[in-house]
Amino acid sequence: MTHKQKIYLMAAVVAAVVVAATSAVAWHLVRQSEKLHNTGDITHSTDVYGTYDDGMPPADKRFVGEWQNADNPSWHRVYYDDYEADGYYWGKEWHEDENIEEEDLVFHGNGWFLWKVEDKMLRELHCMDGSDVKVPKSYRSEFSGRGELILTDKKFKDTVFRFRRQE
Repeated sequence: MTHKQKIYLMAAVVAAVVVAATSAVAWHLVRQSEKLHNTGDITHSTDVYGTYDDGMPPADKRFVGEWQNADNPSWHRVYYDDYEADGYYWGKEWHEDENIEEEDLVFHGNGWFLWKVEDKMLRELHCMDGSDVKVPKSYRSEFSGRGELILTDKKFKDTVFRFRRQE
């Protein structure tokens, strides 16, 4: 076998390996896509495929999901079960009447917050674009019999926000 033939043979083997690896990745992506599409509409829940015990505390499932303000339907909040640290989980909010859409939010910037529940108190740490400073907010939280989340601002007891879960 000549040197030129060896080079062609090596190139053919490398090409075959690349094709095989690409096919395997493509097959995996197609299967994952089928799983997503077979579960129905994807919601703001991040546990579509179930959970496993990794030692992290579970999020309060009563909060997890998308909520819309009862008085101002353009105000949206989403509470995720994505654990961060110290009992906090990620969430985000936006106000469409302020020309802010969900897709406008910079990942973990303005509009994003960390949240946790302690003794009926919802504690949030709001994030900002370009800064590590977190703005704390606290609300007394309760759930009405009509499926509403009622938040009462800890500092301004007359300020009550009602949210309805979105399907």
